Amino acid sequence: MPVLMAVRPPVFRPPGWKPREPWERRVGYTDRRVRGRAGQRMRAQVLAEEPCCRLCLAQGKRVKASEVDHIVPLAMGGQSWQQNGSFGVMALALAGQDAWLAVNRDKDSEVVMGPEYTRVFEAFGAARELSDGLNVQDWNQATAAVIDDTAGAQIMGDWAQGEFALAGEVAGTDYSCLPGLGEVALLDTGGDAFFFPVIDDPEITAAQKELAALMLSPEVQVSFNSAKGSLPVRPDVDLTTVNECTQKGLDLLKQGAMVPSGNQLLSPDTTTQLNDLMTEFWNTPSMTPAEVQQQYADIIASAD
Repeated sequence: MPVLMAVRPPVFRPPGWKPREPWERRVGYTDRRVRGRAGQRMRAQVLAEEPCCRLCLAQGKRVKASEVDHIVPLAMGGQSWQQNGSFGVMALALAGQDAWLAVNRDKDSEVVMGPEYTRVFEAFGAARELSDGLNVQDWNQATAAVIDDTAGAQIMGDWAQGEFALAGEVAGTDYSCLPGLGEVALLDTGGDAFFFPVIDDPEITAAQKELAALMLSPEVQVSFNSAKGSLPVRPDVDLTTVNECTQKGLDLLKQGAMVPSGNQLLSPDTTTQLNDLMTEFWNTPSMTPAEVQQQYADIIASAD
């Protein structure tokens, strides 16, 4: 009868050893990305051995997996202002400040149809694909997906930092911020405002002034903006203890790297039209970047 022999020396297996699944990290793993053909082979192996989305299976759904790590690259909520706002960030980052101002301030529809904005619409189409697989509505639900590591990133304002803080996440350790998507870092100078009605009552007027003074006091400005991750409305407060994300905003503010908010440059009617258009594009896979680009240009051309 034939004799079966090992073709290689036995491999030492320490106590507790078990076979490693393809998606599990090796001991000493340093998060180096595998690229090229090696990465393609690894991706094919993982999808072959785990063809269904792991997160969907946990919810009782059988959905074909499209990401080897089961993490959606981009978290995007279903509200139209999120999609149109993200497009605005991408337009500033990819088309540049001059092109963005030409469209939003000068209402130049030819710039919308030009090469700078063509690049933005194509990138926005790619972003739509990157968000496929995450179905959430509110912005904070999209933020939670990043916090829970079911999504890789989110395009959102500084208020999202409050959600990270509530979850015990630390800027620079658990998450980071990339102003202008790492391309053109600018601040959108929009914000919230408090209004007090004029009342013919000295006591109420005095209380209103006291509340306004309290909100603008250095102590409240430091406490509020440190917790929320936003920037103060006065420059003479000590924010040396803020995290690195807020510090990036403060540096941009000091440099004067700012543009007016799109909501200040466009009328509510125009903004609503753009919101509706961008959410239609986001939720209609058959709609091409070229189609939404033309409709966007038409809205800008007729903007008041």
